[in-house]
Amino acid sequence: MGKLATALLCIVALSGCQLGSYGKSSPYPYDVAEKIAVTVPPNAPSVIQQFRPLSPEKGQDSGAEHPGIDIYEARGFPVLAAADGVVTQSGFGGSYGHKIVLRHKTGPDGYAMQTVYKHLSARDVQPGATVKRGQKIAGLGNSGLLAAGIVHLHFEVHQIHETRTVPQDPHLYWADGVGRVTCFDPARQYAGFALTYPVPCR
Repeated sequence: MGKLATALLCIVALSGCQLGSYGKSSPYPYDVAEKIAVTVPPNAPSVIQQFRPLSPEKGQDSGAEHPGIDIYEARGFPVLAAADGVVTQSGFGGSYGHKIVLRHKTGPDGYAMQTVYKHLSARDVQPGATVKRGQKIAGLGNSGLLAAGIVHLHFEVHQIHETRTVPQDPHLYWADGVGRVTCFDPARQYAGFALTYPVPCR
């Protein structure tokens, strides 16, 4: 599936959502074999599109059709670092608009990890900066061609291999467990590569 088709799927997925929707999670596409049961807290902005791996005939580890999840909220809504890390990229690209990449500690499978934040309205951090979990790093937006004009955060998680990065379903890494979206709590201690939601919960 090309970028244009992916963008059209995004429009379809978003068309039924209302701004201010909280506590909901869209279903995985029918052709995703390994679906995760996702729970979004009632005080958390809704997930309006799920991770979609490449179909088996295209290769098991060569990428993803939709390499992250989409979270719906208003333009300028805060985007938060999902874990402590270092900013490795902060810039603008035509397809994904304003984008930030954070590198984190080693994940449970022994690979260094990174998180990626796309379609931002503005970027608050520059390459080389150290950020803390829950720190505001950007504003949510619809920059870039693949945003299809829809305001949302596209959030990705990657394993860093020697010559490439491999997209992972973000729902595998929440601090409260697989599929359990975890709101950031500044009073809580987090161990290992455990992610919190990259937007504030109310």
